[in-house]
Amino acid sequence: MAGNTAKYKIITDSNKRLANITISYNKTDEGLLLDLQCSGAKIIPFTPRFGLTLETDKKYENVKYFGYGDMVNLPDFREHTLLGEYSCKVDDMREKHIKPQESSMRSGMRYAEITDNEGRGLRFEEFDSPFIFGADRFTSQQCAAAKHQEELELQDFTYLHFDAYQLGAGSAACGPPPTKKYRKNSVKGCELKLMVKPL
Repeated sequence: MAGNTAKYKIITDSNKRLANITISYNKTDEGLLLDLQCSGAKIIPFTPRFGLTLETDKKYENVKYFGYGDMVNLPDFREHTLLGEYSCKVDDMREKHIKPQESSMRSGMRYAEITDNEGRGLRFEEFDSPFIFGADRFTSQQCAAAKHQEELELQDFTYLHFDAYQLGAGSAACGPPPTKKYRKNSVKGCELKLMVKPL
């Protein structure tokens, strides 16, 4: 098994060492094994997520997945969904809230495929455990900055989100906070493993 490893220090203007991340890419007989690990992180109450976002051309607009669907859900908010195989367009994954937010996520993912209209693309499979997946035509930064849905401008890219952890749906703003099972104050020790295969 041959591969490469890269190490990153995540910093912000106010915090010079927010987290230490290692990303490994290993070629196997099955495909490319992607391994994202956090070896150290600051304490951040109600840490929002841990994962990876990939950017690809907007022509990759067809999604097929096996997980909870076919509506938006999170690990603590999916009683309205069923585990199964679903297909849709990237633009149909988003829940169009009046105030924009990231809202295309699906949990319990066993695999997710993204393809163009000729069927070419990539398949991402769970390795050790199911993951959380979302696809969108807007960046996370756009969603956080916009006050109304009309302020969002479609990008010439498709953004693919893969998370090992995401904060639960509860919020002190509109109800009780997520239970301890669905929240973290640090992502130290979190790991995301995906097997990536060409289509």
